[in-house]
Amino acid sequence: MSSLGRWGLGAGVVLFFSLIARGPTSVGEEPEPPVLVLLPGSAEVEGWNVVEDSLTYCATPDSLPDIYDGGYQDYVDAGVKQAVVQAYSSGESLILAYIHEMGSPEQAKAIGEEFRKSLEDGSESVKALEMKDGAFIYLGGGQSAGYLWHGPFYCNVVALGEEEAQQDAVEEFLTLLGKKATHYLNEDEESEEAGSGGGECQGDESPQAQEGGE
Repeated sequence: MSSLGRWGLGAGVVLFFSLIARGPTSVGEEPEPPVLVLLPGSAEVEGWNVVEDSLTYCATPDSLPDIYDGGYQDYVDAGVKQAVVQAYSSGESLILAYIHEMGSPEQAKAIGEEFRKSLEDGSESVKALEMKDGAFIYLGGGQSAGYLWHGPFYCNVVALGEEEAQQDAVEEFLTLLGKKATHYLNEDEESEEAGSGGGECQGDESPQAQEGGE
């Protein structure tokens, strides 16, 4: 799993254009999936707007080939439940944001750390970031690629170019994705707590107690 080619990283530039050309994938009328909730909207990262018809949503592991032309089986084996990718533009610059929901936080951490180990070579090509459960930026192959994992979510943001402007943009996207993931997880936890407490009826009295009070 440490081979970058098997993960499909070597085809990043091609994916920029093939995904945009592929067009949107229908989500349907079901409640919005978590990976779509996390997607940044236009201008949520200042200066960056959604590229029209660039969203590709994979509702099941079996549909991951819609995003990854190669190496998708490694994502399936790693525990990806669903994924989405969307393109963003700022002038002539492009960014792809990938969001994956894994089967567990442990699986999200494992895939993030596996990428970091695969990309580290002792040089300055990998820059660690103090974000959430883990994050880093990798420079290479004409790209600035950011990686972040938090809870069950694993995110990857890729910009064409290795200049400071591209690195800064990738870091801004990662920061926003981390905030969105935290917000989603907190809301989900609050909903579960509210649901678990719904069975208790404050103020209810037994018939015996009611009779005793008369």
